[in-house]
Amino acid sequence: MRNIKAVILGIAFIAFAMLVMQLAYIFLAVGYNELAKSMPFLNSINNYFRYLIGMPVFILILMTGGYVTAATAESYRLILSFIVGMLTVGVMLASAIYDYVLTPSGYFLFTVGIFLPMAGGWYWQRKHLIQQENN
Repeated sequence: MRNIKAVILGIAFIAFAMLVMQLAYIFLAVGYNELAKSMPFLNSINNYFRYLIGMPVFILILMTGGYVTAATAESYRLILSFIVGMLTVGVMLASAIYDYVLTPSGYFLFTVGIFLPMAGGWYWQRKHLIQQENN
């Protein structure tokens, strides 16, 4: 039962953090567009911000979701973190394909995104083992 709660908590964390990230992006995009009206050279570099800011935050959120899942679970931490990745990225991919066409970088990000929560779970496991060895 605790493992199911861990999966639900990991998914809930990722979903909430993604919504907060999207809200922050909206605020930044509106401010950036207003600034770009007075500085036209900003229009030529606006696509790079998606890669420089958005992707690292996306990676961090997914890894933290895996970390939360592993910290909450009783056993099978890496498998549960992988399940969280499959479910969250699968839902994101399904909703994105329904409305939009994905680019190759989008497919790459979704493929890597499946394993990022597992990396967060592995990080928790590694950190926990080191703490146990020190005690």
